[in-house]
Amino acid sequence: MPDELVVSTPEAVEDVLKGQFNNFPKGSYMCENLKDLLGDGIFAADGEKWVHQRKTASNLFTMRALRDTMTATIQRHAVVLFEILQRASDSGKTLDLFRLLNRFTFEAFAEIGFGVRMGCLDSDEEHPFQKAFDHAQRALLLRFVRPGWFWKTQRWLGVGEEGKLKTTLRWSIPPFWVSSRRL
Repeated sequence: MPDELVVSTPEAVEDVLKGQFNNFPKGSYMCENLKDLLGDGIFAADGEKWVHQRKTASNLFTMRALRDTMTATIQRHAVVLFEILQRASDSGKTLDLFRLLNRFTFEAFAEIGFGVRMGCLDSDEEHPFQKAFDHAQRALLLRFVRPGWFWKTQRWLGVGEEGKLKTTLRWSIPPFWVSSRRL
């Protein structure tokens, strides 16, 4: 387990993420644990790879993009969310708010991040890609609490959570990328 630093003030977070970023790399432990799902993207990269990813991503998150695209997307999905809540209230129907808000977040994230409308709020069921992505996140989380030799052995043998992760990454997530249509 690598050394860890816990920060608890906005100023300290800004210092770590901005002011002294080069002094606080994610390190090989973090990058290795996340790479199967996140590749060399901004959330699983260090050094020059991170700088390149950051420059690419920063174009997406300009004030204009936040104001125009993201705000409009969130507002549109919030209207649908409100309508779902209103119908449930009018009919006395009980809702699982965690699942509903999870679908709302995923719908907005997919449209903002991928330019794809998933239809997550059109159904009470989770989208297959959402299920696969959630499973992959859980499997990667276990890598941080289990010894490296354990999950690496599971991955090598294709069993347990690592075997399921391999199947998810091979058969569940790629079809989404192939079949999705850009807006």
